Amino acid sequence: MHVATSLNIILNYYILWSVKLTGFKLTLHGELRLNIVKRTRGNLFMVWMNVDKPTKKCTLHMNSSCNYLQEKRETEYKGIGNLKCDGGWLSFTDPKLAKLYHQINLPEYELIDHC
Repeated sequence: MHVATSLNIILNYYILWSVKLTGFKLTLHGELRLNIVKRTRGNLFMVWMNVDKPTKKCTLHMNSSCNYLQEKRETEYKGIGNLKCDGGWLSFTDPKLAKLYHQINLPEYELIDHC
């Protein structure tokens, strides 16, 4: 996708909130999934969000040397790239997109910037 696409997603989010604030009832179905690739000095930059459903927390990890990132793995209850019954690890290319995902899909969860 191009940068313009990500701007459209953000603009659409603003418009949806504007509609909600004017008193119209709005129901969203599904989840916002963003797969926008951003390169920083030739290297792929990734932001990982650990979604933990039992504790209702979303934790952002941006440092590739973080121990939690090094040890992340798919389990029966937590996925990588998808959410299972206890949560999972979701990847984003920009912290703003991860925070936007959190606001739209998991607003009742606490958001933590870990590294």
